[in-house]
Amino acid sequence: MAPHTSDIIGRSLNFGYLIRHDPLLAYDGASAESYIFEDPDTALFRARRFADRLSQIVAGSLQVSLPRRATLGRKIRALQEAKAISGAVLHAFERVRDTGNDAAHDRVGDAYVALRSVHDCFELGLWYHNLATGQNTGRAFVPPRTPDSPAAPVDDLRLTEIQMMLAAFGRRIVAMELRTSDDAPERAEALAAALTTAQTTLAGELSAVRRDVDKVTNRLEEGFEERLAARELAAAGRLPELESNIAEAGAIAERDYQDLDAILHRLSASAVGKTSNSPLVINQAGANSQNFVIGGIYAGKVRKLEGFAGRGDENA
Repeated sequence: MAPHTSDIIGRSLNFGYLIRHDPLLAYDGASAESYIFEDPDTALFRARRFADRLSQIVAGSLQVSLPRRATLGRKIRALQEAKAISGAVLHAFERVRDTGNDAAHDRVGDAYVALRSVHDCFELGLWYHNLATGQNTGRAFVPPRTPDSPAAPVDDLRLTEIQMMLAAFGRRIVAMELRTSDDAPERAEALAAALTTAQTTLAGELSAVRRDVDKVTNRLEEGFEERLAARELAAAGRLPELESNIAEAGAIAERDYQDLDAILHRLSASAVGKTSNSPLVINQAGANSQNFVIGGIYAGKVRKLEGFAGRGDENA
């Protein structure tokens, strides 16, 4: 991997740690996230590729037989039939598949759908990490910041829905922070400017080397089958251990989606009818930081948003 691109991808708050499992996962996940507001269809396409490659990695690790040249849908069914995936994990795979297909054929152009899909990839990556390591790690998705002038058109209502979703992600960061440390929320306000600058700088770095990232991604794609075969050999002796990790890894994913659903529902209920800015947490930065940045959203027009744990939105 090119040193400068691997450094940038490795600092991705949501996908960098997946390099240890397969660098293509980290590259596709971080790349998809970088396109959410610039080119949602590209984000959805890369999210779908993330899910496709992850399904192959999981199948290989658990010795689940896949038909040659199987579609992503067939791979998902094979994992489901092998009882490797169910519930929230199964639904996340299905949403990413469906919205990726829509983007490839119909040009979705919807940053809200892209944001949901990238979050699903984050949850799938974390699920696999817990499956592969047995660590039962909890992480909060760090939401990307909405640009002042998104490259892809976003109407006012959709923008409000996006901001509501970002606020839910932020609130979950806060909840995890309060559970795991003694830091007061006020500490985050003092660090907000520096953290936002750091995150903005990282996003700018990725955009500046996008061609290099794509070149590395293509090389990683070419070597994927070889890495997959090596991984299958290494995992052969760990099959009982990996199978024993399935239930807890899945349970963590279920809790993550349920937590986000509860937060989103509370935010939606409190926002309806309001016409002034509400202080909502919408951002975080720092590779290992649990600090957050305070932002605000206009909450005058909020329709009922579909929960994170559902089987998708109208585009799925």
